Amino acid sequence: PGIIGLVSSLIQLRIWILYVPQYATFLTLAGIASNISGLINYGMGISLTQLFSESYMNGKRRLTEYYITQYIRFATMVQFFFLSIIAVTLLALPQVFIGIGIGHYLLAIPFIIPQTIRNLQQPLTSLSGSIMLGTNHPTFYVYVQILEESLKVILMWLWIVVLQLPMKYGFTAIIWLMPCGIYPAIITKTVMMFVYIHKKILTLRFNVWQTFIAPI
Repeated sequence: PGIIGLVSSLIQLRIWILYVPQYATFLTLAGIASNISGLINYGMGISLTQLFSESYMNGKRRLTEYYITQYIRFATMVQFFFLSIIAVTLLALPQVFIGIGIGHYLLAIPFIIPQTIRNLQQPLTSLSGSIMLGTNHPTFYVYVQILEESLKVILMWLWIVVLQLPMKYGFTAIIWLMPCGIYPAIITKTVMMFVYIHKKILTLRFNVWQTFIAPI
C-alpha cells in the first residue's frame, strides 16, 4: 500500500505541474496555511494500533470498544476547541502578516479554511486504520487503500485535466482543490472502513452528548 500511495502522489504531482502554472508558489502558500490549520488535530498524532492489539487479541472486545469511544470523544473536544481559536485567528492574520513584514504571504490566508476542513476527518481516518491493523484485519485495509489511491488519481485528473477548474475559476479553484480535491476518496475510504468494522469486527458506540453536542 505504501508503494501504491507513492505512485499515486507522483501521478497527482505530475498533473499539477503540467496543467497548473506556478504550482510551486501555490504549494508554498498552502504549506504556510497548513501550519495554522494543523492545530485542528493538535495532539492527535498518536497510534492506537498497539492498544487495540493488546485488548482485542486477548479477548477483551468491550475494552477495545471503550478505547474507540473515548478516543472519538477526545478528538471532537480537541477539534472544536482549536476550531474556535483558528476562527478568531483568521480575523487578525492580515494585520499580523503586514505588521511583521510578510505581507507578500497574504495569499496563504485563503488556504486556511479549506485546509481546516480537509483535516477534520483525519483522526477518524487514522483511527479506522489502527482498528483494522490492531484487530488483525489487514487484507480489507489494503484493498480499501488501493481503492482510495486510485480514486485520488481519477479525481485530480477529472478536476484539473477534464473539467479544467483551475483554468476556469483561477485562484479560488486552486485553494479548494489542493487540500480538498481528493476529499471524496478519503471520505469513501473512511466510511467503508467504519462500516466494515461495525459489521464484522466491533460494535461502534458513541456518547452523543459528550462527543457531539458539548464540544459544539
